[in-house]
Amino acid sequence: SCYTLNILHIHSMKHNWLLEELIKNGHKATTPRRVITEYLVKQEGLFCALTMARKMNKVDQVSIYRTLEIMKDLELINPVVNIDGQQFYEKNGDDDHHHHIICTNCKKTKCVDCKHDEIPKIPGFSNVRHSFILTGLCTVCKNKV
Repeated sequence: SCYTLNILHIHSMKHNWLLEELIKNGHKATTPRRVITEYLVKQEGLFCALTMARKMNKVDQVSIYRTLEIMKDLELINPVVNIDGQQFYEKNGDDDHHHHIICTNCKKTKCVDCKHDEIPKIPGFSNVRHSFILTGLCTVCKNKV
């Protein structure tokens, strides 16, 4: 295999809650899944398969898409927004509710605090959640223009 697990990865596995959840739900801990979940555990904010594939060039895109689909089905990650045909997700383990801003050019994302603590009660609906996506140009992309 072209993947190597060093001692650091072995020690950090106990903190890889995504891989633990996959295993607990009957999925194998393949090397690509280990690499993908290690990346996602450290990831802050939104992520998409295309960005992951660029950062993890030794993991094929099919494995990334399949793993994201499994994690979505297990509700470990949530789809947040689809931009230019690319689905962006966030980890479901984030306790504090927040929103996101996405650069329309490079797709860099950043978390934004939510100022709405109270969601109105809507007759006929339960478990109401809200999502708010901001778009704009990040400083790096703005300076290129």
